Amino acid sequence: MYLILFVLWLLPNVYFRARSAVVAYKVHRILHRMSSFHVGRTTEAEALDALPMLRLNDLQICNAAKGENCFLYVNDHTAAGISDGWLTWAKLSDWLGNRSWLFNAQAKTKNHIVQEFGYKFFVNDGSYGWWSDQRAQAMSSGPSKGVIWDFLSDQSPEYDVGRGRRAPSSVIGMFFTANATREQVQHAFDLRLRCMIWTGCRTADQLAPSAAQDEAAIYRAAMARRRGPDPCPDALIPGRARHLSDIRIVRVIRSDRVGEDRDECLGCVIERKIVLQTLKHLKGTDESRELTISLPFDDPGTRKPDPQIKWLLPGRELIWFSDTDMRIQDCEFIPSTKQAVDMIESQVKDQKASDP
Repeated sequence: MYLILFVLWLLPNVYFRARSAVVAYKVHRILHRMSSFHVGRTTEAEALDALPMLRLNDLQICNAAKGENCFLYVNDHTAAGISDGWLTWAKLSDWLGNRSWLFNAQAKTKNHIVQEFGYKFFVNDGSYGWWSDQRAQAMSSGPSKGVIWDFLSDQSPEYDVGRGRRAPSSVIGMFFTANATREQVQHAFDLRLRCMIWTGCRTADQLAPSAAQDEAAIYRAAMARRRGPDPCPDALIPGRARHLSDIRIVRVIRSDRVGEDRDECLGCVIERKIVLQTLKHLKGTDESRELTISLPFDDPGTRKPDPQIKWLLPGRELIWFSDTDMRIQDCEFIPSTKQAVDMIESQVKDQKASDP
């Protein structure tokens, strides 16, 4: 009797875990080959030669009239729509090693040159609850990300590691540009799927430990710079010049402090109204006009005071790295020096020359 029970337990264990091992091997092989792609350099023929399983996909947003093609490969074994009556069996089968997963690899080309590529990988943690999928994904972008900038973007302008807002421990995403280092791209495609074979994957960090370590390292370095003696060094300028779409030289016309100014008024909003005159556009629309912005003061004791406050004085000429966010980010204003202006103009010139 015990021997029969053991065999009934052993056979599905071996089958399910062997199937997971085969899937893990296929995924690793695809990601290893895809990590060698280069945006703007790898040809469509080279991509299809490396990954012949990619197929044209009409469901993705591609404009054939503009020479765009979208390719997709899907490998999945999903358990979507499991009814309550089958939930117990689904959990038992996961204990036996039966995983539910979805993997897709995708690439987009324009004029037969790779412009975007990446992957998505979901694996169920076996609970089949509200957010039971552990997710890892990576996607390239062009030479300019066009995103809202912050102090983490300054620290790593070509490579971002993000988390899902609703389930940060279950979702990790890596985004990189054509200027990312080889090591950063390899980390973005470094999925570890041993957990899928043996104990099951319970967090996104198990899937992408290299990217999770990169995320922590970027944050530590950014916070150290932010709290250091020079939170806005010139080394930040090239990344901002490549990725931000609106950079201008401005003159401070007026700077008025508004709001309550009492130590006991802990809930009051204290901010500085700044009126700016655009003198020159270094990047973006050539438009000269006055603008009014609000600069919130830092809460006492939260961190080192923002150096922008001492620069935003009437008569000062500053470089303004403007973005679409209404809040004033770290180092959004820096002194307008010849060295800084030359660095920006050089980056903008190089970017225009490299654009197709």
